[in-house]
Amino acid sequence: CVERCRVIGFEALSRIGAEPLRAPDRWFIDAERAGLGVPFETLALRRALRGLAHLPDDLFLTLNVSPNMLLHGDMEDVLGDSPLERIVLEVTEHSIIEHYHELARAIDPLRSRGLRPGTYLLELRAGERGTDLGRLRVTRTVRVE
Repeated sequence: CVERCRVIGFEALSRIGAEPLRAPDRWFIDAERAGLGVPFETLALRRALRGLAHLPDDLFLTLNVSPNMLLHGDMEDVLGDSPLERIVLEVTEHSIIEHYHELARAIDPLRSRGLRPGTYLLELRAGERGTDLGRLRVTRTVRVE
C-alpha cells in the first residue's frame, strides 16, 4: 500500500457514546469483568460487519477480537454468511494470549471457509487525534497458518 498509495482495507473500531464517556476498551473490560464480555463483543462485531456491505468489494475489513471471543464465542454464527475472504481477525492488542495453539484451532474452521490468512502487521498508532507521533510503536502479531 505504501508504494502505490491506495487503500486496501479498513479496521472497524468501536466508539461508544453512552455515559459515562470513556475509551471503548474500558467498556469491553467492564463487560468482561461482569461476565458479559462475549455478548458485548458479539454485538460490536455484528455492528461492524454491517459496514462491510458499504465497502467496495476489493477492500477488506479488520475486526478486533479477544482471545475469549475466539475461544468461547460463536464466531461461526457471528460471521454467518459474510464473505470471509474480505475479513481479517486481529486479536486485540491488550490481550494476553497464553495458548496460541488453542487460538489456531479455534480459527481453523473459519480459515477453511475462506477467512483471510493472518499476517505480520506493523501497527502504527498515533494519538487519538492523530497528532502524537511519539506514540508510534510496533506490535507483534502471530502468523496463524
